[in-house]
Amino acid sequence: MSYETEGESQDERELKRDVAVSAVGQVLMAPITWVPFIPAMAAVALLPMPWWAEAATLAVPAAIVATSWAAYWPRLTQVLRAKAKYERTINAQQEMGKLENALRLNHMHREASIMVMADELVTQIAALNANNANDQSLRIEALAQRVLDQMRADARAALKPGAPEGTLPRLEASLQTLRESCATVEKQVGLLKKMAAPQQRDRLGELRDQLKSENSIAENVMNRLESDTQNQ
Repeated sequence: MSYETEGESQDERELKRDVAVSAVGQVLMAPITWVPFIPAMAAVALLPMPWWAEAATLAVPAAIVATSWAAYWPRLTQVLRAKAKYERTINAQQEMGKLENALRLNHMHREASIMVMADELVTQIAALNANNANDQSLRIEALAQRVLDQMRADARAALKPGAPEGTLPRLEASLQTLRESCATVEKQVGLLKKMAAPQQRDRLGELRDQLKSENSIAENVMNRLESDTQNQ
């Protein structure tokens, strides 16, 4: 599943790249990567053997290392991704704080409030997707983040001397769209939770309905018997 072209933000692509680079670095530096090769390399260096024997000797620790990292790789990337996202979140909060202060110092209080609310909405969308994401809600989250990034860029541009007018209406329209997106994702998550929740079987109601049916059948039988008796 990829949103490189139509939904994934630049920040998300950079996050994936940074996680991969960090993971490869940790793999290369970890003792488990190179310690298994020490006995094999010593044997290759000290013992006379043909090239194919040397290759086979080195293949054994290579297989051990590859198997070990194959099992641990998903966990490693998950930990590094969580760490990277946390660091980016802290940095983003600091940048948002600086932008808000700059806007207020320039008497752009409405713009500052909009940016704070927009940031909160995108954070809420991400939180909703944390455990109940689907393809569409992930695309909404990625696009919402791109909208927020562009809002930040427009707000910074509005701080520069001679900036063109019209920034506030664009920010307000974008904020409204983010509100609608957050409401949509929240509705989707609620629906998915409802669909996933096990439906409790009303066994007592089923038995009660069966008893009513039997009572009705018995009543009809007795009515026919009574009618036949009267006719005779």
